[in-house]
Amino acid sequence: MRRSVGIWFLSLWFVYLSCAKAGEQQPIEILPDSTLVVVMTDAFILQSAFRQTFGDIRDSMSEVYTQQLLSKHGITLDVYNTNMEWLSRHPEKLDSIYAKVLQRAGSLEDKISRASANLTE
Repeated sequence: MRRSVGIWFLSLWFVYLSCAKAGEQQPIEILPDSTLVVVMTDAFILQSAFRQTFGDIRDSMSEVYTQQLLSKHGITLDVYNTNMEWLSRHPEKLDSIYAKVLQRAGSLEDKISRASANLTE
């Protein structure tokens, strides 16, 4: 799972690099690293869950759940995308956040594994 987390976020990073706009304008609403870590980890989990679903259902469910995820954290899609675009032009900052996302995903995976082990005992 950790490897797939890495592959997914590496892909995300390249997508944002390719979509980045020229210029160094910092987002008006800068999201704290801690918020980005939680949102990016949750987004990864959502994307993993939707890989099991096919076609139009996946697309519509993905949109709804993504909006709910951002809403839960009080973030609009525009604010999130703007922050990700800015981060794509600052790879050292993105790498730092990405490392924290991987750490959080690993912690969540360990927590789930321990809970599953307790259920089978």
